[in-house]
Amino acid sequence: MERGPHWQDRNAIQKLIDGACLCDRDRRGKAVPWRDAAGRGTSVALLKGVLNALLTFYPNIHPSEAVLASRCGIGVRTVQRAIQVLQSREVLLVVSSDKQRRGGRFNRYTIVDTRLRQLAVQQGSLWNQKTTRHQDRDLAPRGRDHAPPGPRPSATGG
Repeated sequence: MERGPHWQDRNAIQKLIDGACLCDRDRRGKAVPWRDAAGRGTSVALLKGVLNALLTFYPNIHPSEAVLASRCGIGVRTVQRAIQVLQSREVLLVVSSDKQRRGGRFNRYTIVDTRLRQLAVQQGSLWNQKTTRHQDRDLAPRGRDHAPPGPRPSATGG
């Protein structure tokens, strides 16, 4: 069975979500979370979780907020707050439909991949930072003795 034509686009957007930095940085480079209208900060993990939950419905993204909340394992109000923050930062477009489904209107979501690319380039990613290894400094600090060589004690006494 062959995959549909949209799986490549979906994987590309998934990589953009993973690489994007969904927060601001202060003068020292410390991550500052994006804030909602009430002034509460939203974590990067929350925003990426909502984007990943939306991405599972790609290319026709129109799930209810309750479905998103159950997929993310968070409350409906938290999903609404995350969508509001993503929408204000132009990462997510929300278009309300005139059609009614099951007694209510539904929203159509679009993840703006060009904005995700900009966030990855401008701010760099917190998740993909290279770690630096200290070469020739893997020894214990001066004044500390190393454990004597020999057999290690075990819980069974053997």
